[in-house]
Amino acid sequence: MSESLYHLYVNGNWYSVTQHRDGSYTVALRVDTLVSTANVAQLLSATTILEPVPDTGSNGSTYRVDVDPASEHFLQLIYATVGTDDASRGGLVGRPVARSLTGLTASDRGQQLGTFDWDQNAITGTSTALIDSNGSPVALEDPMPFRSITLSMRNGGVRSYSVSFDGLAGQFSGLPNIQAALAQNGHVMTRELADTYVGVPAGTILIDARNAKSYITKPLLIVEYLPINETNPGNLDLAGATNIDLGTVPTYVDPGMGDAPAAAH
Repeated sequence: MSESLYHLYVNGNWYSVTQHRDGSYTVALRVDTLVSTANVAQLLSATTILEPVPDTGSNGSTYRVDVDPASEHFLQLIYATVGTDDASRGGLVGRPVARSLTGLTASDRGQQLGTFDWDQNAITGTSTALIDSNGSPVALEDPMPFRSITLSMRNGGVRSYSVSFDGLAGQFSGLPNIQAALAQNGHVMTRELADTYVGVPAGTILIDARNAKSYITKPLLIVEYLPINETNPGNLDLAGATNIDLGTVPTYVDPGMGDAPAAAH
């Protein structure tokens, strides 16, 4: 019997379950840390090598993260060695990797450092370091855990959730991942999926479980998922659209925020 590793997503939390050769199991809660200018020196070194899992189309490639602040590829995943498949894609030693890779195993001179994901997606794979008033990078190293709150589901039910916030993409951990469920369903929204949605309403009071400090939620982005209506509604009357007055739309005013900051992958 070989050793197997499974990743499970339950109520907004990731768990790693290792099935050992003797039939026993080890379960660990997965905690994600975003590598940034503030913590890279503690997480990785110039000698850290990241190796992909089999069947990723790398065929011998290994990687490392450029940890030199003076380098033009700082905080990017670059090739340490180039396999045949990556060579056919134009990969060169010392050059950045131009595709997403998950489950990379990191080790430094025989010491295992965990697993890393490299997200090259144009939307999710871009981040900018949080800078304080002195120009120094700031990172939320530990997620902020909150006391349990009761939230309503779309189907009218209620349930208690223990959520946390780590600043990554401005989202809470501990809630059902409707986007993952939607992807598994071929990106087709059904009423059954819609009924599992849980959101944190604006103005919800969150109390830090460590020091009892209170926070108030303010959604910055609202997403509406539209289920497919399998029933033909007949002739839709769009006469009301002719009454829309576009002249009431306010004129755009430049807020004066200046140029957008440079982003690092």
